[in-house]
Amino acid sequence: MLVEWLTSLVTPCDPAVRRLGYLRELIAIQARHRRCAPAWAAHIAACRHFIDQRAPGGDLAVVVGAGLCLDVPLDLLVARYRRVVRFDLCFLGRRVGVEQRVFDVTGGVQTWARDPQADPRAALTDPGWPADLPSPDLVLSANLLTQLHLFPEQWLRPHHPGVDLAEACTRLHLGWLARRPGVRLLIADREEQVIDAAGRLVYRMPTTARLLPPPRESWTWDLAPRGEHDPDHALRRQVGAWDQNSFESFL
Repeated sequence: MLVEWLTSLVTPCDPAVRRLGYLRELIAIQARHRRCAPAWAAHIAACRHFIDQRAPGGDLAVVVGAGLCLDVPLDLLVARYRRVVRFDLCFLGRRVGVEQRVFDVTGGVQTWARDPQADPRAALTDPGWPADLPSPDLVLSANLLTQLHLFPEQWLRPHHPGVDLAEACTRLHLGWLARRPGVRLLIADREEQVIDAAGRLVYRMPTTARLLPPPRESWTWDLAPRGEHDPDHALRRQVGAWDQNSFESFL
């Protein structure tokens, strides 16, 4: 906990981003991966394989979100693309050959942080594309889609008890992704599952990835082995991977 607290203190981060909890979660994911690395290994390998098979190379590759990029083969992208840029709200450290750019794919973080009593949906805006960046040859959204609503909702709930931004955030991001040129790849969890000590499925909840057609590939992510989140239950996710042929209906 001390290391995580010190990391939070020394990491540059926009106050609005910090206020909504994004930096705190990024640091928590880093610690969670250290504890759960063996359980996450198959998921990370599947993500990297999907990207490896569908990222042919070119001038510019953009990775949207993905936090620490544990599941993105940045070394492979650096080798295939002249320029690699990461979009996210905050970053821990730097990667050689990778540019980092603060970018809010919801368009709403600053507004939510400044005025949480205002209409939450009104803050959602298409962020467009940075004027100083050329058209990309690859845009990759990795393990971000179904998480976009979580921190805004937590922040807004005291003022809007029934707030639900999940589908609106999902549709916004899919539309944004559909409007990009080149190869577009998406990795997202399709279903959250709770598994008991006997290995039985006791609860399942589909995510907003249900709005998409069937994925090109799918696999299981053992997110939290028993004892990590709960002494009697494990958390698991069913993950899907899609290419640009899946996004046409969101234009």
